[in-house]
Amino acid sequence: MTEWSVSTRRLRLRQFKKSDLEALLAYRNDPEVSRFQGWGSICSSEQAIEFIAQMSSREAGQVGWTQLAIVLESTGATIGDIALNTLEFEPRCAMIGYTLAQEHWSQGYAMEAVTAILKHCFENLNMHRIRANCDTRNESSWRLLEKLRFRREAHFIESYYEDQTWCDEFEYALLEREWFGLTQSGRGGQRHYG
Repeated sequence: MTEWSVSTRRLRLRQFKKSDLEALLAYRNDPEVSRFQGWGSICSSEQAIEFIAQMSSREAGQVGWTQLAIVLESTGATIGDIALNTLEFEPRCAMIGYTLAQEHWSQGYAMEAVTAILKHCFENLNMHRIRANCDTRNESSWRLLEKLRFRREAHFIESYYEDQTWCDEFEYALLEREWFGLTQSGRGGQRHYG
């Protein structure tokens, strides 16, 4: 198996390993972390082991869901994961998601991880469009997307059922040309499209 990763100043996004089991179970089973996530109930050891086995050989850009561990460069600790769902019918379009252990919230790690995966998607994988959705009550998530200049394209009313409640979602998207306009503007140039 070829190891794959993307590094930032403080983080490394990499394939899951067996050694991530304890950390994965801890944050996936934290009610505050899972509150706005789609997985719902408690994650068992068996489910976590199967998840790690499935994700351990996947690379960002493969068709379907790929989830990468978010690891602190300084300690090697796994603090969350970032997901990329590359669409089978249009492999230049994908959806992202992200999860961080509660003790690592409000430290800029989510912004750093999402920026890294967007950079990889647009600059290395030739992606055209990246989508993200989040529960409307998850203000920290939709504020992060808006800081990255994602456009809010929809507000879905009572679009999913969780904990005996119908919940609303926001849908966001970012295009390749918008990403390059955003990143190039700070470096004295624009990418041109013919």
